[in-house]
Amino acid sequence: MEVLPDHLLLKICGKLRFEDLRIVSVINSRLSRISLDPLLWARFPVSSDRILSNIQEFTSIRRFKKLRRLEISALRRRVLKPEDISTLFSYLSANTNIQFIRFSNLDLSSVPGFPFSQALVSVSSLSLQGCDLTTEQCIALLR
Repeated sequence: MEVLPDHLLLKICGKLRFEDLRIVSVINSRLSRISLDPLLWARFPVSSDRILSNIQEFTSIRRFKKLRRLEISALRRRVLKPEDISTLFSYLSANTNIQFIRFSNLDLSSVPGFPFSQALVSVSSLSLQGCDLTTEQCIALLR
């Protein structure tokens, strides 16, 4: 492994399943650095429970910086803390890789219209089933 250049190891890691990539990430420091590249993890889903349990931590984890899809669902209507909403929408604005967002049963009404639409308008698929939204947010999103 020591003779293989980083770019080849990155390609090999790109073919691994989720479980295998997690194992590779703890073998040694070189493989950890390579295997934690955010683009390798972009194709894997992250559970709603993991995200909702600590939004601050989720958005700070390097390997989740370029996710392609984000699904956050609550069984019952869920009100998020203002700092969590702010962090989540900052993450969405910064992640230009994200193409699919599905939020279910979240109260998003505290997000101002412009930051709301700015964070969501560039995705190809958006679902806000059962979410609480304001008229301002809906107008900003449809402009």
